[in-house]
Amino acid sequence: KNSIHNREDIKKIFVYNESGERIYPFETDELSEAEEDMIQISKAPEKSDQSIITTGSGNTKTLLGHRRSEFTDWTVFVTAKEREIFSAYYQFRILIVAVSVLVFGIMLFVTYQIATRLTLPLKQLEEAARTLSFDNLDSFEMPDMKSNFQEVDSLYHSFEQMRQNLKTSLQEVVS
Repeated sequence: KNSIHNREDIKKIFVYNESGERIYPFETDELSEAEEDMIQISKAPEKSDQSIITTGSGNTKTLLGHRRSEFTDWTVFVTAKEREIFSAYYQFRILIVAVSVLVFGIMLFVTYQIATRLTLPLKQLEEAARTLSFDNLDSFEMPDMKSNFQEVDSLYHSFEQMRQNLKTSLQEVVS
């Protein structure tokens, strides 16, 4: 439905005879930016069918396909502006960039959340280790620490076990 051959607003058709005179469309007010190229091609003695890209005013590129009829020796041109042909591609490219930026932003947010959940318990454990001393082994209370990571929970329990072992060892040495 949206393919280029169904889009009459994008493509324009021109027909020239072997002398370079326009046969179709009859109106002369509808000039194409590739008019000079079409006249040169229709006057050319070689009968090759090809497509070319011409640059019109303001650096707008026009795709120009042509075919010469062997029966009438007329040349039929189909022209279309490059930006109109590739407009769906350009829109898709913008969509892909926008989605990529959105996905990157979501990944940054998720990474930040994971890093925060990991570093906060480690900072609490570090602070507990700094405040632990021989003087407060009996009265020291480990902060209540909940983590979603098994490794951090294991480290927390190992630190608590180490504190208990230090307390027991200190009591055995003193008594």
